[in-house]
Amino acid sequence: MSEYVAMEVIRLIIKKDLRVKDAEILVMGITFKENCLDIRNSKVVDIITVLERFDTNITNLDPHADPEEVKQTIGKISIQSIAEKGNGFDGMILTVAHD
Repeated sequence: MSEYVAMEVIRLIIKKDLRVKDAEILVMGITFKENCLDIRNSKVVDIITVLERFDTNITNLDPHADPEEVKQTIGKISIQSIAEKGNGFDGMILTVAHD
């Protein structure tokens, strides 16, 4: 399912005549489930891995996840607010429905 979700995002970016390489994609959520701090066994990491194969720029937003644990897992720090990024996105994926 992770590969399917990532490929649907790529398909939609192409359909909108946007460039896939260097596309800015916001992934909202990385924890295993909603309102949880744990990122172990999270399939969101698999989605990010597939998207990165297309040379996209992934920004992850998850206020529940520990930024250092995320950095160790995916090599990037999870931001705590969109204001930290400061620019628009070509695509967004809501992966975890935190309260």
